[in-house]
Amino acid sequence: MHEVHIYLDNPKTGIHHIARSFEHIDLSLNEDINVNVYHTRNYGINVEVFPILCSIINELRAKGTTVNLNFELPPGCHQLSYASRMDFLMTLGLEYEYNKKRHNGSSRFIEIQKVRPGAHGYDGDLAAVLQNNLKMTADEAYDPAFMLSELICNMGIHSNSENGAYIYCQGYPNRGLVEMHIADSGIGVTNSMRKNEKYKNSCDSDLLNLALQFGEGSGEGRGHGLYFVSEFLRRNKGYFHILSGSKGIIIDNGVESEYKIQNYQGTVIHLRIPIQCGIRVDAIMDEQGYEL
Repeated sequence: MHEVHIYLDNPKTGIHHIARSFEHIDLSLNEDINVNVYHTRNYGINVEVFPILCSIINELRAKGTTVNLNFELPPGCHQLSYASRMDFLMTLGLEYEYNKKRHNGSSRFIEIQKVRPGAHGYDGDLAAVLQNNLKMTADEAYDPAFMLSELICNMGIHSNSENGAYIYCQGYPNRGLVEMHIADSGIGVTNSMRKNEKYKNSCDSDLLNLALQFGEGSGEGRGHGLYFVSEFLRRNKGYFHILSGSKGIIIDNGVESEYKIQNYQGTVIHLRIPIQCGIRVDAIMDEQGYEL
C-alpha cells in the first residue's frame, strides 16, 4: 500500500506542494493509497490545496484505486469548518459535522463543483451565477465568466480526464478581486499539445510557455484560451498560476516566474482577477482580430 503525507501547518502550502506529495507513487501499479493530511497547529489552511486534492483523489478512484483519506488535527481545531462549508470534504468523501448555520450562495462564493468529462463549457449562465453568488454587476462578471468558461472548455476538450474537473470561486469585495480555481488530473497541457505533430518531441518546459501564446495548442481547439486568460491578468496586474507536467508558471502583478516539479499529470490553474480592470478581454481579442 502506498502512503502519502501532506502537511498543511504552513498556510503557504499550495498547489505545487500537493502535486509533489504524489510524485513518488507509481500509479500504474494500481495499489491502495493512504493519504494522511496533517494539520497539527491551529493556523489557516490555504484554500488552493483543496481543488487539486479533490481532483487527484477522485481521479484515482475513478480509475479503480482505493484511496483512504485521513486527517490528523489538533484538539479543538476548527479549520475544517471552512472546507466543509465549501463542500470540499463532501467532494473528498469525508463526513465532517459542521455545526454553524450553513450559509447560502449570498456569502460570495461558489462551492466546489464538478465539471463532467468532455464538457465544452459551464452548464448554465456562468455570468449570472457570478452576479448572484459573488454579488457582481453584469459588467464586472463579464470578464471572469469569459475566462472561467474558456478554462472549462479547454479542460473538457484536452484533458482526457476520466473524472472531469473541479472549479471553485470566491469573491473578496474588500480586496477588489475574485479568486478562481480549476483542477483536473487528466493528461495535462503538455501531453495534449504533443498530439500536434510539430510539438511531439518538445519538452514540458517549452510547451507550457507555448500554451500561453496566441494560436498555439494541440490542434484540437482554437489555441487561444490560455493566452487570453494569462494576458488579461498580466496586463491588469492580477495573478495567474498554472501547473502542468513538470513545470509551473506564475504571473503576479505583471511579473512572470517559473518553477519545476517532477511531474503532475493534469492541469491546475489559480486566478486572482481584479474586479475593476483597465484593460478588458474584448480589447485583447480585438488586437488579435478574434471574435466570439
